[in-house]
Amino acid sequence: MRLEASVFAKPDINYEPAEVAFGKSDPAVRSVAFSSEWLSGPLVRRAFSTHRAFEVKTFVGASKVEVQFKPEEWRLGENASAQLVVLSASEQEPEIRVPIKVDEL
Repeated sequence: MRLEASVFAKPDINYEPAEVAFGKSDPAVRSVAFSSEWLSGPLVRRAFSTHRAFEVKTFVGASKVEVQFKPEEWRLGENASAQLVVLSASEQEPEIRVPIKVDEL
């Protein structure tokens, strides 16, 4: 006898967009919104970037962060990778990593 099962687990915290994208010389600000079906109150405790070219602003009491790109800190062709790291209010998902991309074309 063969028994198969599949499980789909919903995350405690959802976020949009799935990645933060910038143009190579665009000093823009992008927002990332966080939501949860189970958790109430602020979802984001702290947030930061893994690369010096991105400044992160966390809003107290809100479930949103802003990422600002500083093009002068991004060296073209350095093949750097960057992530938005969010320390969350979830015990199951205490850390969320969102990719940050720079279009160098």
